[in-house]
Amino acid sequence: MTAVTSQNSTYATYADTAEFVDLSQHGQNMQIVQADNAQITLRSSGDGSASFLTLIAKEPDGDQTELRVMNEGNTNELKVYDATNDNYLMTVGSDGKVTATSFVGDGSGLTGISSVGSLTDLGVTASATELNYVEGVTSSIQDQINANASQVNIS
Repeated sequence: MTAVTSQNSTYATYADTAEFVDLSQHGQNMQIVQADNAQITLRSSGDGSASFLTLIAKEPDGDQTELRVMNEGNTNELKVYDATNDNYLMTVGSDGKVTATSFVGDGSGLTGISSVGSLTDLGVTASATELNYVEGVTSSIQDQINANASQVNIS
């Protein structure tokens, strides 16, 4: 790649106007090694095709970890996959909905998510003690009282 091609690729706004090195006939894996901020663009051209980028890093103890960022052409989803532990961590659908295996944080920056911190958040005015009195109730309390009241003989 010449310096001119590299500069045009770096500063191009649209991929179709950038000059790139064509590796489509290469047919092998490609590796770019850089101390920090390594970048690459992948484009699958087949209908329904997918592409993914594998990111391998070393932990402070020297162990390697592998994450994949995947663009699933058939499902139109972006996925983050932990190949080290064989686990999908997150999926972002074309509608913007995010599905993740876990969330860490206080959620203060999230919208559209309800949180329940107390019974009053649910509109319940009874205390926890009062609710515990109805343990084992399987139907309307008033119906049970009415059924029992008809069996009581007051004389």
